[in-house]
Amino acid sequence: MMGGGRELQGGREAMSERLTDVTADRRAYLESLREQDEGQHIESHRITLVAGITRYGSGDVGLSEVVSSLAYSFRTPGLSVRVSGGPLRFSSGDTLSIGGLSPVRAELDVALRPTDSLSMGVRAPSSPRTLDPSQVAAIESIGTSTLDLASIEFGTPARLSTDLSHAEPLGGSTVLSVNVGAAYEPRPSSDRMSYWRGTTLRGGVAASGRRGRVRLNARLDVTRSFSDSLGGGNLFQGGGTVLATAGIASLAGSGADLLLDVSVFYFRPYAVTRQDVSSRRDPVGDFGGASALMLWVLGDVYVAPSVVLSREASNRFVGRDELRGRGWSLAPRLAADVSLSRGLTFTPQVGFATGGVSTELIAMIAGMIERFEVSHELSGWWGEAALSWSF
Repeated sequence: MMGGGRELQGGREAMSERLTDVTADRRAYLESLREQDEGQHIESHRITLVAGITRYGSGDVGLSEVVSSLAYSFRTPGLSVRVSGGPLRFSSGDTLSIGGLSPVRAELDVALRPTDSLSMGVRAPSSPRTLDPSQVAAIESIGTSTLDLASIEFGTPARLSTDLSHAEPLGGSTVLSVNVGAAYEPRPSSDRMSYWRGTTLRGGVAASGRRGRVRLNARLDVTRSFSDSLGGGNLFQGGGTVLATAGIASLAGSGADLLLDVSVFYFRPYAVTRQDVSSRRDPVGDFGGASALMLWVLGDVYVAPSVVLSREASNRFVGRDELRGRGWSLAPRLAADVSLSRGLTFTPQVGFATGGVSTELIAMIAGMIERFEVSHELSGWWGEAALSWSF
């Protein structure tokens, strides 16, 4: 889980992108840190089948998801291809259920030169393509972006994207890279609700380096999207996003069989034009957090405990009234990557989340400022199993 979906929506991808990249292929990640020359990679194919279940609760609200996906990737030193997608079912108690498909994605990365690369992506629309108000209210009813729900992918249109990156060595192992890109989403034809960003421009700058067994990286990404309200049916609030991330990874142990990886992120929307959209999981404010991961090699088994701590502080205006939201969560998980045979691995994963969410309404009533606040504890768990074949 924890990947893909609406680009940086509510900071969900910001919260999980680095941790997901690490845990999705533990062996490859550890080997890349062991290698002194990362360009020495052979051609490889990988097929991964994933199935998982998630349950979250806050107050009297209970949500659940059943997710499955199939992914294929192909890599050479100068080319990588990835295609993924699968069924997704969301349930809100016994009252509402949404069944469909998460968007099928195809991504292509090409090395134009040793320092330049081109990325292109195609995303099919989700199924269902649009949502009615009751479905939106159910998906957003947990009230915070600090919990991960794959179902926010429902109601996303097709998308075409491209990015161009340039890396500039600065001496030693330090590399500075910049990227620019654009994405286009066709205008939805339905009058129901969808998350439509229209045309999005983006740019980023990153720096990475290695000193012995320690690797450091930092990155800043900025996006700006251009779309309208779809007559009140657009769940995207308009404007753009700023995302800053930083991380450090270090090998330990005499055989480099232990990896520690810590990262932090800060996400913020800007130039928001539609604060009254119904999607509470889109914060208009600050979203930040940290993740920590340990990879421990025990023979043919890779054990990977990790934890994510995140906090959201958002606000929006409804007329003259201000609605403030606060949320936080602590989400530890434990995964194991087990080699079944040459090229075949099995990866079970379990985790839980605990935290809280509160909403404060500041209203002007009879010439006086009144404050009303509602708070809930939140909790949840998830389980997942993946079977991968590399050849």
